[in-house]
Formats: sequence, C-alpha cells, structure tokens
Amino acid sequence: RGWFDDDGSCPFWDSVASKFFRLAFDQADLMSASTDGQFILDLAPRHPIYVELLPKAACDAIAQVHREGEAARAMLEAEGFRYQGLVDIF
Repeated sequence: RGWFDDDGSCPFWDSVASKFFRLAFDQADLMSASTDGQFILDLAPRHPIYVELLPKAACDAIAQVHREGEAARAMLEAEGFRYQGLVDIF
C-alpha cells in the first residue's frame, strides 16, 4: 500500500491516479481486489507520467510505503525484491 498522510489522504492518488479512475481510493482498491483488474488496464495511463510536473506532496509520496506496510516491504526485500524505479498506481 502506498503512502497516506495522517489525515487519511493519499497525495499521489489525489493528484494523479484519481484523474484516471474518477473513484475514491477505497472504491478503486476494492474493485482491484474483487475483480480481475481489467478496469486498471482500461483506465490507467498508457504512457509514463512526468514526475517533475506533479505537486510536491505527490512527488514526496512516490515509492513511500504506508506505515502499516513497512513489515511487508521488509519481508519482500529480505526475499530479494528491490525498488526498480516503477511504481504501481495504487
């Protein structure tokens, strides 16, 4: 799970992803978990997003892990997973 501020907002979702999905994060996340994910392929941008053009809060949230996901990230990294410069839109 990506970064959320203390107030529950998700800067990257609010600034970028919500423009493509037109759903609140929780709704899109539920759809992603309960379907085959085709709607993600249908709605997600097809081209890279220029990070330099995003608001600072959205940039700062990129590749940051939600506080509750830090243990999962550590486990994945212990298994050899590494950040490669690509970020899931969720």
